[in-house]
Amino acid sequence: MSARFQAKQMVTVLLFVLAAGCANSGETPDDPLSHRLSLLEAEFERLRGEGTTGAFVPMSFTFRAPDRSQAEALNALIANSTPYPARVREEPTGGWLVVGETPLLPTRAAEHEKILRTMIDLGSKHGCELEEWKPKPAESGR
Repeated sequence: MSARFQAKQMVTVLLFVLAAGCANSGETPDDPLSHRLSLLEAEFERLRGEGTTGAFVPMSFTFRAPDRSQAEALNALIANSTPYPARVREEPTGGWLVVGETPLLPTRAAEHEKILRTMIDLGSKHGCELEEWKPKPAESGR
């Protein structure tokens, strides 16, 4: 495992832990969308600094659903409202997720605001929370 790959994993874990810590402590930023965009811009800057991404990158997303029927309803809504492929996945602990990815999007967080707002709104229509929106890791061999 290269040092660059290990560093990338550590930052991803750190961002996840920070986000989870905020969610679990009951603290929320005044503007969750602005907070998410600020973390995203920091991640893009880090990736550009490492030379591991260009001007565009696919994004992966995860929604947490209250139950299977809500997950399936959100999955159908995403299929009908966006060009993003998504699928319903059951967690080993019994929870339900909707996971997917986008095509290449700009690596400027400000350009993600409208997309994020739309995705958050789609999730809220079925009681689902957008849990993750992050650059999709590059596949090995590329």
